[in-house]
Amino acid sequence: MTFSVFDWIVQPYLHSHGSSYGLFMNLKDSFLESFPTIAFIMTAALPGCFAATIYSITINFFIYRFFALQRWGHLIHPIADQGDCGSSWAVSTTGISSDRLSIISEGRINASLSSQQLLSCNQHRQKGCEGGYLDRAWWYIRKLGVVGDHCYPYVSGQSREPGHCLIPKRDYTDRRGLRCPSGSPDSTAFKMTPPYKVSSREEDIQTELMTNGPVQATFVVHEDFFMYAGGVYQHSDLAAEKGAAAVAEGYHSVRVLG
Repeated sequence: MTFSVFDWIVQPYLHSHGSSYGLFMNLKDSFLESFPTIAFIMTAALPGCFAATIYSITINFFIYRFFALQRWGHLIHPIADQGDCGSSWAVSTTGISSDRLSIISEGRINASLSSQQLLSCNQHRQKGCEGGYLDRAWWYIRKLGVVGDHCYPYVSGQSREPGHCLIPKRDYTDRRGLRCPSGSPDSTAFKMTPPYKVSSREEDIQTELMTNGPVQATFVVHEDFFMYAGGVYQHSDLAAEKGAAAVAEGYHSVRVLG
């Protein structure tokens, strides 16, 4: 994510000398690169003035470059491969949950949550490998919780099917506890607090990401997206020129890291 270079403005409130100053700096590769907006006041008594002149120094800037992995390191989990299954709704939800749990616990909880459990067990009014609703995914992980990948590994990328739920709801109230499909003895289930929305303003998304960690986003995938190679994606009308049969679109959910 690329932000703008900041401006540093020194402006006297009492124009005893009628002066103002401007200084423009590039934050790239500097220690300030990872700090949010800064504002402070400096007072100064100048010789020959009737009274002390009050100066306001305000530093307003957006970070030139930010990447969650650089700030939080191993607390940010690897990119998951959803394979040949439209499970981005499950993969992004568990990915965000894993990162946020690690960050808020300062690494004490550093589990990679199971997208397979969410995909296989959260099937009420969901479409499995054909897509799903994020609000229902968050409801499941908030109410019941999901285990780690080591307990319930991801297989739908190869099978192309959501599969049968191997940790049914009744197991959550079973005195014997949850049992891992993988056979792992660690069947700890993790819950999340209710999700919240961030406004669509770029600055608000940037602030949320830098303050609390990766965010979840959805976007419309057009047929020409599969030709995307880099830079800022711009949708073209090439497919439309070939006729309605060549036009297609769908939704995709992602984890934004920077």
